Amino acid sequence: MKLLSSLKDLVKNPWLILPSLLLFGVLSLLQFISYKVVPHLQNSLTATVWFIIFTVLVLVAGSFFLSIMMGLYAFGKNPLSYSKYTLRNFVIIALTLIVGSALLMPQYGLSSLIAFLTLPFLGQFSVIILFLLIAASLLGVLIFMSFASVFCVVKNLGIISSFKHSIHFVKKNYLSVLSMILFFFVLYAILSFISLQSIIISDIIHWLLVFPWFIRVLTKFVKQ
Repeated sequence: MKLLSSLKDLVKNPWLILPSLLLFGVLSLLQFISYKVVPHLQNSLTATVWFIIFTVLVLVAGSFFLSIMMGLYAFGKNPLSYSKYTLRNFVIIALTLIVGSALLMPQYGLSSLIAFLTLPFLGQFSVIILFLLIAASLLGVLIFMSFASVFCVVKNLGIISSFKHSIHFVKKNYLSVLSMILFFFVLYAILSFISLQSIIISDIIHWLLVFPWFIRVLTKFVKQ
């Protein structure tokens, strides 16, 4: 029900999509700047420094607009006032990415080994096994962190408290949250396929519909 009601909210109030479009614009600008800067980097040190700067700028932009979107979707007024959560959201998103990366590296190695060993027997199905093992490991942990940013903004919580509330909330509503995550996981998989045909169409669908829809659903879960 939250999926449909959230989609209806966006259709009835298309201005709610504006922060998503602004984020897309900022990220596109950063990508353009990076495209111009990278060819002029002389060595691995400057390339590493620029990569760090670029990553921080992307995370800051994402944290800023996510805070605005979550506050706007939860309370419907004074969206800029929720920019005060940018720093907290920055830390939350960074920690989530670090945990995800830490999980992904050993799981990818293990999954690749399993896929390699089963390739002669299962053929292309070994690739599916690899994908499922990685997805399961990420979903099994990261799903519990997925609402931390929302709790930070909607409930005005600190970083640690946001993670604690997110973990408790997902435990209590695991099947509902899992089904929602899987739904958007499939949507993003479809978008990835579309991007192979047309990156422009994929971006339009993502930033005009899927991304704001996803944030709206997350916010509704916490605001209920």
